[in-house]
Amino acid sequence: MCGKTKSLACFPKNRGRADGHHSYCKPCKREYSNKLRKKREIQSIKDKKNKCVLKTKKSKVCSICNKEKKASEFWKSELKGSYGRCKDCMRQKERENKIKRIQKGDE
Repeated sequence: MCGKTKSLACFPKNRGRADGHHSYCKPCKREYSNKLRKKREIQSIKDKKNKCVLKTKKSKVCSICNKEKKASEFWKSELKGSYGRCKDCMRQKERENKIKRIQKGDE
């Protein structure tokens, strides 16, 4: 990162690399790690805020049928809070996929 030529002793060890040392010098590695840690902390705070907002929503619009339904009519997802399709539309899609699999197996 700093672009300066330094001795090998200035670079932290890294067993994963062919030469056994990291590509950044120790001060640059520390700076990079601190920036990354702060970025992850900020993202974590944003995720926590989004989860709080999702829990307070009482209704949501299904992306398939475009009907506004209660939040309880959507499956929960750990990544996004809840899926965009309601339970009824997801069940219908599963039925269609099952029929396609059965028909494919008969051919």
